[in-house]
Amino acid sequence: MDAIEEGVCFLTEDRVILFTNVQAGELVGIPSGDLLGKDFLALFPEDCKAEVEEGFKRAKEGVKVRLNTRLLGPSSSREIPILLRLVRYEDPTFTATGIYCMMLDLTELVEALRKQERLTQRNKRLEEMVVTCPLTGIYNRRYFELRFSEELARARRYGHGVGVAMVDIDNFKDINDTFGHQAGDQVLRKVAHTLRDTVRTTDIVARFGGDEFVLLFPEVKKEGILPLAVRLRQRIQNSEVGTPRGVAQVTVSIGLACLEPGGEPISTEELLRHADEALYTAKEGGRNRIVLYGHPID
Repeated sequence: MDAIEEGVCFLTEDRVILFTNVQAGELVGIPSGDLLGKDFLALFPEDCKAEVEEGFKRAKEGVKVRLNTRLLGPSSSREIPILLRLVRYEDPTFTATGIYCMMLDLTELVEALRKQERLTQRNKRLEEMVVTCPLTGIYNRRYFELRFSEELARARRYGHGVGVAMVDIDNFKDINDTFGHQAGDQVLRKVAHTLRDTVRTTDIVARFGGDEFVLLFPEVKKEGILPLAVRLRQRIQNSEVGTPRGVAQVTVSIGLACLEPGGEPISTEELLRHADEALYTAKEGGRNRIVLYGHPID
């Protein structure tokens, strides 16, 4: 028993310790001999006792129990994660019954998993830093261009439609001049979050640069992209940004371009240029409006 890795105790059915190996004593910081006669449940923190006690009940019924739980360690401030196995023992010859308890110290495994989790979280944060705009929290231009190429290639392959929208905040310089640059940052965040929260989960919203945003709509037709753009424009127009110098009213102009399902092949640069030309027309036409490239009515 002393040669195996696990701590082992043999208990009566009332949980009184009759035998332990050396490893069991080392786990809890008590000499093995001093554990004899103690209630095994006393070795566990209060919040673990109910689970262990339930495990004993099941073990007495003949179920082989495995529990991930914690032991009180040598120091009262330290608890030890363990895998606890409970197995009923019965010897008909001597009419003896009891419970074998085997405890495997999981400290090294738990610490390794924690390190792996921290590494995963750090890599996730680094990845987010690479593909997101730090001010607004939405995707950046680099990520958009990557996804744009992928989605356009997929649209050509499967005959899907794909749409793109250029969104520009109207009179953004005046907002900065009137309310200050911190208010301008608030407006950028407000518009970014409104765009992100209004579109579908499959759509991509990115900051293109300055006060300009770009949206990518996979698997869409003109009939679907226009109502969505209307909702975007209206929600932004109905939102307000409070600043120390007053309330900033915000509107946007939107230029749309769409590759219809089964349409003639087009490059990302050309489709984006169409959206940019539509945006220019919207700005020239009075702002706070939507223009779809090639559509006779804005």
